[in-house]
Amino acid sequence: MDANIPNSATTKLFSLSFKSNENITGSILSIHKPSYVMTKSSTKIPVFVDQKLSFAAVPECEPDTIPPTITLMKPKDTTTPLALDSYFIFDIKDIGKGVSKQSLRVHFNGKTYSGADPVFSWQDNYLAFLPNEWIPIGTAVNLTITIGDLQSYG
Repeated sequence: MDANIPNSATTKLFSLSFKSNENITGSILSIHKPSYVMTKSSTKIPVFVDQKLSFAAVPECEPDTIPPTITLMKPKDTTTPLALDSYFIFDIKDIGKGVSKQSLRVHFNGKTYSGADPVFSWQDNYLAFLPNEWIPIGTAVNLTITIGDLQSYG
C-alpha cells in the first residue's frame, strides 16, 4: 500500500456543524461506520471509525434574543432646557452580531427620521443625532429611538 495511517495518528477527514436544539439532552455522538481512503495508486484502504465526538455550544449558532441597549450620553440632564441647535449622542451596544443601522428610527418633535437620513453620524457604537430643525423654545419634546439586531432569523 502507498498510504499508511498509524493507529495513534489524528487525521481530519471532515468537519460537522450542527444547529443547536433545546430538545437535545446529550452532547456526545458515536460514529461506527466503515469507509475508505484512496491512495495515489487508486487503491482503497478501509477505515473503520469508532469515535465518540463531544460538542460545545458555539455563540454564533445561538439566536440573538437580547435586544441592543441604548444610552443617552448627551445631554446628560434631560430636565435642563436645551439650546436651539442642540444635538444628541447615544451609546448603542449589542452583545450579539451588532445592530442593523438600516432599522434605526428616531421620533422627535412630531417627525420620524430613519437610518439613511443625513441627520445621523456613526462613530463605532456612538450615534450622533442633529435634528434638521431648531428645538422649540420653552416646549417639552419627546424623543424616541429604536434599533434592531443585525442578526436575523427566518
